[in-house]
Amino acid sequence: MDTARAVRSASKRVALGVVLAVLFACDAPKQAEAPAIPAPAPAAASPAKGEPALAAIEITNTHEHVLSAKHLERYLTAARRLGIRRTVFVASPELTLRGKGSNSDGMEKNLSEIMEMALSHPSEIVAFAAVSQEQADPRAALEAAVGRGARGLKLYSGHSKFHTRPLDDPQMEPLYAFAEQRRLPVLWHVRLSKYGPEFERVLTAHPNLRVVLAHYGLAFWNPSRQRLDGLRRLLQSYPQLMIDTSLGSRGILTAGLARISKHHEAMRQLVLDYPDRFVWGTDMVVTGNAEKSVEWFAEAIRANRDAMERDTFYTPLAARWSRYWRKGMPASGVLHGLALPNEVLVKLYRDNPARWLDAAR
Repeated sequence: MDTARAVRSASKRVALGVVLAVLFACDAPKQAEAPAIPAPAPAAASPAKGEPALAAIEITNTHEHVLSAKHLERYLTAARRLGIRRTVFVASPELTLRGKGSNSDGMEKNLSEIMEMALSHPSEIVAFAAVSQEQADPRAALEAAVGRGARGLKLYSGHSKFHTRPLDDPQMEPLYAFAEQRRLPVLWHVRLSKYGPEFERVLTAHPNLRVVLAHYGLAFWNPSRQRLDGLRRLLQSYPQLMIDTSLGSRGILTAGLARISKHHEAMRQLVLDYPDRFVWGTDMVVTGNAEKSVEWFAEAIRANRDAMERDTFYTPLAARWSRYWRKGMPASGVLHGLALPNEVLVKLYRDNPARWLDAAR
């Protein structure tokens, strides 16, 4: 990207920030009360290296939720605009989608809706079932879902709100064995700082279980050397294990981007050391909330991409006037990304997800 294009691109993003500030119902400071926050200089957002080559890559988003089909088109419009050609939508309980209910309430209904969406968009949507530790026969539930066409499994059991028994509880063994035997892709939310030993016992007992660990195992909240060394040890010990880069939605996204920004060099080196073991995802949670417009989804997707592709980038989601801004975050909305080389980005976006998703029997 030449200098003129870079200036035009950054200027458009600043203008978009003003529009999004209204869409997000943010309380921008009034000029009479406080000086206006200056827009970042165009040079602050560096272009991704080899951007034209990346534009040809068909990206897979490996981690997303959707409340119902009526909200899907806003996401797909933004996703197509940002180069996403395939998205994994995971069955989700009411607790994830609406913030209420028990661990398994609504999962079957949500899976049925996602399966219908996958039938309507077979090349763009991959449906994952979800199974709870509370279900009477987890393996039977998964087998039934796979029989209906589910192509993978989402496990929430490593989340503090969903952890009702040890991850290696004997009741779950038949489910793990079935997923391993069928080579099903498994997306697993595990808070390593609390449930790491349980998680490792499952991986040791099922060495061919094809697991993607969501959200860097929550290590992005505190990417200390100890936490990142822990991820390195897991990747070295369990060759089938992969990690997704999704952070979350709204304030969790911006806080996560800010944490990674502060530790971007160490995070970058981790991915460079294991380029075949990371996949990219968003986890924005597609619902009918008024703020979640096409523009909102596009900006959130762009921020998730920029965090991988650029040395520095600007997102209005993290700027001082955004409702998602928190104390300690840069007021400008300019953050550091990992600036991964193209050959690694192609693996994160396309090759690694394909290897994970397309091996099921």
